[in-house]
Amino acid sequence: MIRDLTVALTGTLPGLRRPGFRRLVEDSGGEYSASLDTSVDLLVVGAHPIQQKLEVAEESGIEIVDWADFLGRLRDSLTPVEDVPLPALEVGVESLRVMDLVVERHAHDVPGIPTLQDHLCFDAPTLRALRQIMRGVQLRQALLVVGPTSSGKSASVLAAAALLGQPVVRISMAGGGPANFLDADGALACSLADGSWLFVEDLEFAPVASLLPLAPLLDRRPTLNVGGRGFGLLEPISPGFRLFGSARQAPSGPGVRAWPMILRTSSPGEPEVRALLDWLVFGRQPEVRLDGRAWRAPALGQPPYEALARVPGIESFIDRVGTLHASLADLGFTRRTLLALLDGLQHIKTIDVATGMPADFANAPVEAAVEALERAYVDRLDNDDQRARTANLMRSLGLLGGEWTPLEPEATEVMD
Repeated sequence: MIRDLTVALTGTLPGLRRPGFRRLVEDSGGEYSASLDTSVDLLVVGAHPIQQKLEVAEESGIEIVDWADFLGRLRDSLTPVEDVPLPALEVGVESLRVMDLVVERHAHDVPGIPTLQDHLCFDAPTLRALRQIMRGVQLRQALLVVGPTSSGKSASVLAAAALLGQPVVRISMAGGGPANFLDADGALACSLADGSWLFVEDLEFAPVASLLPLAPLLDRRPTLNVGGRGFGLLEPISPGFRLFGSARQAPSGPGVRAWPMILRTSSPGEPEVRALLDWLVFGRQPEVRLDGRAWRAPALGQPPYEALARVPGIESFIDRVGTLHASLADLGFTRRTLLALLDGLQHIKTIDVATGMPADFANAPVEAAVEALERAYVDRLDNDDQRARTANLMRSLGLLGGEWTPLEPEATEVMD
């Protein structure tokens, strides 16, 4: 507990500057002190502490704790009534913190570093996946991500790489994989040599024989010996190399059991869909509870559809779209469907040809919304029963008649 205690700091913390440390202390009910005097109750010691401060603290009877102990006390200081979310991410020059896990960060000035997608929402499943991936990076363990389509398998690995400034080579095994995968100048050899992450996707389509040469790479200290494929034992392997795989279901064969870490993802439910929409339009990352703590990721950039936030009734519209999307998950609609809908609302410009007045979402919201919903959802379905089900659900949610907007325009119908 640090509530009602005065806390000072000596040394540096991984991924956290002093202003951030001060906020953690004050948000947890303590008081931060920039100097070390008799009023201080607790001295937190980071890397490279000032020895004189340690000696003064010992002589004065001030309790001295390390960073890990202090994080544990932070958790104990939070109560349900005064639970202030801790920053879930902190990106520093030399380190990255994902919740309580700190990973060394290297700035690579090379091609292949993914861009952090502006539609990424740091909800509970995403933060949990990121932490597991970072744990694998710390331990130098290969990690297999298993989950259905649109469950964030690729997005999580690429987000981790983007946050770390880490180049990634992606290989899809659909169709058996590229012919030169194991050649001396192929993707595998290049990744091992230059320290890129190798991300082998769609492993369920790979023949078992093509995966066996990867088995030595699943060790903590990987080696590679591929006879007859252009190169033998490759040494040295760059310390930055990591191996990731993904599959919709765990592929069969002896190589699967050798993966030291397996991350299982699931399709987003209604809470995750609503959180994603909330970020895309309003720029609000969700507050989540993991391991008994409240977390919230900072806004890393601008929300891509913030112009929609000015449309009257948009919060009610977004709420209903979240229910619609989650209810139709069995029809194969994904995050791309939501992005297509929001693209249509924000970027399509139309006019009323009779009056010459704008008829886009900002000026004729119900009519524009009906067309965007039809294009994003109904038109993608070939089955008449599914099309009718989708249209009826839109109607029952009030998405077609304008119940979500205070402007009360005339009702517009979507084609069944």
